[in-house]
Amino acid sequence: MKPWHAESFDWDDGNDLELASHGISQEEVESVFEEGPVWAPNKKDRAGDWLMIGRTAGGRALTIPLRLDETRLAPRPITGWDSTAGERTRYLA
Repeated sequence: MKPWHAESFDWDDGNDLELASHGISQEEVESVFEEGPVWAPNKKDRAGDWLMIGRTAGGRALTIPLRLDETRLAPRPITGWDSTAGERTRYLA
């Protein structure tokens, strides 16, 4: 499964609270997905299989690592951050 084929996201209190601790809401993660993000394989030995990098409908640039479950079409957002200058230049220019 590729994350861009997702039908929904795997949410629970754990990842919701983790993202909230970085000032990111579920709605913002889903907005990045809906706006057509760039996808990059995550570095080996890092949390998550893919990085979803894009902008929310409001223009906020976010980077969200996702873990894939091959049996479901619901990637799990693990954490997130405001995209770095390097991520914006490389992926969102």
